[in-house]
Formats: sequence, structure tokens, C-alpha cells
Amino acid sequence: SHERLRISELTKNGENVIVMFAGVGPFALVIAKKNKSGNIVAIELNPEAVYYLEENISLNKKKNIIPEKGDVRKVVKEKYIGFADRIVMPLPHSAHEFLDVAFLGIKDGGVVHFYTIVEQEGAAQKAFMLAQKEAERAGVKVKLLSSRIVRPYSPKEVQVVLDLEVS
Repeated sequence: SHERLRISELTKNGENVIVMFAGVGPFALVIAKKNKSGNIVAIELNPEAVYYLEENISLNKKKNIIPEKGDVRKVVKEKYIGFADRIVMPLPHSAHEFLDVAFLGIKDGGVVHFYTIVEQEGAAQKAFMLAQKEAERAGVKVKLLSSRIVRPYSPKEVQVVLDLEVS
């Protein structure tokens, strides 16, 4: 819950946001409450989760969340290239495999919130090196705005979030 609130507080009113791997909408809903004039695109592959995402949007009366059922790779490439001021990637085990898609969807100067699991010692540096490697492949530059350990994952691993400015 801390991360959802933190991201919503960083989001400026009017920003376009993509929430990859949106699930039933926890990030999208909290962001939409603060960001009343921007569009929040919530992309989810699991049809069951999309059903409940749509229910949650309706129950919370959020008109600025656009639910998208499908693979983020296809959805972003087909509809949202250069769309987002901010992208949230809350899939820590494999989000790094989708950084190239985030780099396609983000505007110049936009921010990607990248969640990953790495060894605890030097966690932020290891996560940033992973992001830099993917950025080089995609032909973009990333600047580390902030990092934080979200939670422990195992005795020697932690979940980390990096806030990356992309240009």
C-alpha cells in the first residue's frame, strides 16, 4: 500500500500513466483518485483479473482508467507508443524483460517505476545496472531519480523499486 500511495503522490494531475501488469487495479485506482484529469491505462493479460479490474473501476466510479486486456508488448506497440508521462511496472520477477516496451511507451523525460528482485547487498546498484543494460539495447538513456527497498524477498534478496527518468 505504501508504494501505491507513493506513486500516486508523485503523479501530477493531467499525466498519462500506463500501469503494466495491472491485475485487478490497485495501482491504477489509487493513481486515478489523485490524477483526475489524466488517463490511466491499465494493461493486464489475465481475463479473470481484467473482469475484476473493470468491476473495481465501476465500483470506484473512475472514468479516467482505460482497462486493456492483452499482452503489454502488443498493447503498447499497437496503441501507446510515446503516450505515457509515467509507467508503473509492478512485476518484480520479470519486469526487466519488458523494459524495452516501457521505453517505447514513455515520453521523452517521462518516469518509469521499475520493480525487480536482486541480491540485498548493493541492491540499488545491481538493479540500476540491469536497467542501464536494457536502456542501451533500446537506444535510450536512464537517469536514476530514486531507489528504495520495497520489502525483503528471501534471506539474501530484496524487492527494489527504481524511479528512472528516460530520455
